[in-house]
Amino acid sequence: MRSPLEVWLKEHREMIGHADELVELLAPDDIQSKLVNPDESKIRTRIADLMQKFSDYASGHFKLEEELLVPLIREHLDINLPAVKEAIGCLTREHGQMHMFVERIEELIPLLRSEDPPDPHHAAELLRVAYGVQSILRHHTSKEEREVYPLVKDLPMKAVLKLMERLMEKLRDKLNPVDDISLDHLIKPLGPKPEDGNLIAENGEAPEN
Repeated sequence: MRSPLEVWLKEHREMIGHADELVELLAPDDIQSKLVNPDESKIRTRIADLMQKFSDYASGHFKLEEELLVPLIREHLDINLPAVKEAIGCLTREHGQMHMFVERIEELIPLLRSEDPPDPHHAAELLRVAYGVQSILRHHTSKEEREVYPLVKDLPMKAVLKLMERLMEKLRDKLNPVDDISLDHLIKPLGPKPEDGNLIAENGEAPEN
């Protein structure tokens, strides 16, 4: 079994995929008229389902990073080092932005699932929210993979083991204890190629533990 951190890498690609799909659904010129059309409940449901995924990520993926990874970095690394300070500052700042978007998303989801279609104002807001989420996620996931996750290799082994143990507990339902986690389909980085020693090797796979 490779590092459970690979689950976070996989979730990054999932989040980007969902954000791209959401923008694509909301981009057509006739989408506003469809959203307020009582007969177009199917597309409203699909949009609501996609938005729900970001709410789930906020309470899962983001929360785990905030509760497990960030405290260990603050405890064991020099937070005044420019690279560490910038990495943690960016993570905290952009998580805050995503949580703000998610708060609004959770207010919009019931409107999409209602038997009555949303009004034109809320229908127009959906695309703005989708573009905002997509933009933040693309920058944020790239930044984490290039600057935050590599900090794990600088942690003492006891801290790494603690992180892995708690991640395994939290993500047990996502990990198969027998099969390896293949990332062959996740080889395209979202940002510049990580340097040697980062979590993604030259062949696109994360290194073995």
